[in-house]
Amino acid sequence: MRKDVSGAARIMADLAPALMSGVELDFFAKHSITNSQWITLMAIYSSGGCSMGYLSERMRIAMPTVTGLIDRLYNLGFVQRQSPPEDRRKVIVELTKDGHRLVREFKVVVRRRWSTLLENLTAEEIKTYKKVLGKFKIYLMQEKNKIKRIN
Repeated sequence: MRKDVSGAARIMADLAPALMSGVELDFFAKHSITNSQWITLMAIYSSGGCSMGYLSERMRIAMPTVTGLIDRLYNLGFVQRQSPPEDRRKVIVELTKDGHRLVREFKVVVRRRWSTLLENLTAEEIKTYKKVLGKFKIYLMQEKNKIKRIN
């Protein structure tokens, strides 16, 4: 039996902008951060720290653009840059304590948004939803670990 996932995928794609716009616009304005800076911050967070070259390649943007994004995130206090002693040309970027705090704050805002939406579900629907999300989390963590090995 073939799974028909296209309908569910379409619904998720249709919901994504509405779910995020209720969260990110106010959050980003409050913290003086742009969407591009946030995407860069999330790429660094997801990798646990990475090279500027990795960001350029992964985000498919030119190195000067990555440098500008990192400079602004650095000036905001959200990232730090380091060069490994074995290769001073390479620059590794990592989140600072403030960068990690920003991610935690964002998760709280997202959690509140989802809580409001989930209140409309029955207890059984929430149980099923948690089970499905648990599977998504496992899959995404496996995917993240594959990317880390490449990085």
